[in-house]
Amino acid sequence: MSNEKELQDHLSKAEGYLALGLHEDALTETTAAVELDLASYAAHYLHGLALIALDRLDEARAALMEAVALEPERPETFVHLAYVDRRNVSLDKAIETIHKAIELKPDLPLANYNLACYHAVKGEPDEALRYLRRAVNVEPHYREIARADEDFDSLRTTPDFRRLVEMD
Repeated sequence: MSNEKELQDHLSKAEGYLALGLHEDALTETTAAVELDLASYAAHYLHGLALIALDRLDEARAALMEAVALEPERPETFVHLAYVDRRNVSLDKAIETIHKAIELKPDLPLANYNLACYHAVKGEPDEALRYLRRAVNVEPHYREIARADEDFDSLRTTPDFRRLVEMD
């Protein structure tokens, strides 16, 4: 089997294992993929996702930073990196990181939703509502998600939030 074919085989298996919640198996496949091709964005990116799922956040951050170094124009990488930063560095670092995703793709719903969460937790309701509105405008299902998300507890009773997620 050629290296490229072997790499694709590992990546395909890793994606399948991640989708099934078999994170250790995904990690095994992504580790093999990274070892096979250190210049593979997909290998580092999926490796980071597997490590996040296993709550190995320092390692996840390193893998995602490798992915960013290889392909800095991929907003999804910054979304996941911001998730790690929120849990492992600081809320301010997460906000800084996710802004990079939004700079690359302003209407990326998950980036806007997560940024709304970060601002809500930080106690910045106007910014939280601004980014939540952007997420909902692109993907209306974020209304339902926001209704149950603990990050929005500080906004739950405000008229603007209730209107935005149609709780009235």
